[in-house]
Amino acid sequence: MFGQEHTTMIHESVISRSLPPEVTTGSLINWLSIILLNLNYKIFAKALQLQIQPILMNIISMDQSTRQSFLHTRINSIG
Repeated sequence: MFGQEHTTMIHESVISRSLPPEVTTGSLINWLSIILLNLNYKIFAKALQLQIQPILMNIISMDQSTRQSFLHTRINSIG
């Protein structure tokens, strides 16, 4: 997906907590499609979660859905 040059730049940016000087505002516009794709995945995941939540509530038994359980916490925090 990314070339070696991009991977190295991202790795160095994470370590130094800054972008290299050759990265300009114009080059950041090229990343817009990746940002929008990530947003699409989040919207799709939320829509899917809203559709399957009622089914999950019927499938997961009370033993697995106590207030302290991981599943109960995740289902309630997402929706």
